[in-house]
Amino acid sequence: MLNKNLNKRKLKFEFLKNGFVIIDDFFLSEYADKIYHFFNYEMPKEWWSVSTRPASNGENRMDNCYYTDDNFSFIQEKEKIAREAFLNSQFSYIFRRTLDDHVEGCECVECQLRKCLATTEIHQFISDLTGINVNHSSELFASWYTEGDFLSTHSDGDNGQIGFVYNISKDWQPEWGGLLHFLENNSNNIDRVISPRYNALVLFDLSITSGTNHFVSHVNVNHSKRLSFTGWFK
Repeated sequence: MLNKNLNKRKLKFEFLKNGFVIIDDFFLSEYADKIYHFFNYEMPKEWWSVSTRPASNGENRMDNCYYTDDNFSFIQEKEKIAREAFLNSQFSYIFRRTLDDHVEGCECVECQLRKCLATTEIHQFISDLTGINVNHSSELFASWYTEGDFLSTHSDGDNGQIGFVYNISKDWQPEWGGLLHFLENNSNNIDRVISPRYNALVLFDLSITSGTNHFVSHVNVNHSKRLSFTGWFK
């Protein structure tokens, strides 16, 4: 699955210099296209959970709700609470995500991807590239940002040593929003902005501090899916 032609020496230098690296063409093209097709066309819509924060009762926690026609009004209310929290500078978000709740032995593409990212091969590749020893993955999930979705400023704290985002969208345009922003020294100054590039893995270092503040800007289009697969290595 992993592209064997990656320039690991160059990638390692970039990570050690900047604390993050973008690895283009991370998977072999056949496998990347299989992932793309699954999340765009094959996966049932009801497998996506609408994830918001704060919760519908106002508590500062994640609130997940699977999409059905029957709870559309409830989801709208959840999204309203999240948007109001955002305007009040509270940690908040709205996006669609998957949950690790498939039946045992499921062989769908998402479950295969979870297993792939949990292999010794991937962990050894990450360890060699970053110089940080990792041996397992934490809270892996797919995310889908549609029009109006966002993730406000936060750090990943003690979720892991290495954060990652694997981008699944093709031909995503920066003016459509959904860009990953990292802040400079946890201030309000933008240090770098990463636009989703197809089949690119973004790695960022969480081991030195509690994690650099970052956010995903609001998506402003509804004709294309901003898809990624996210988690942490420990």
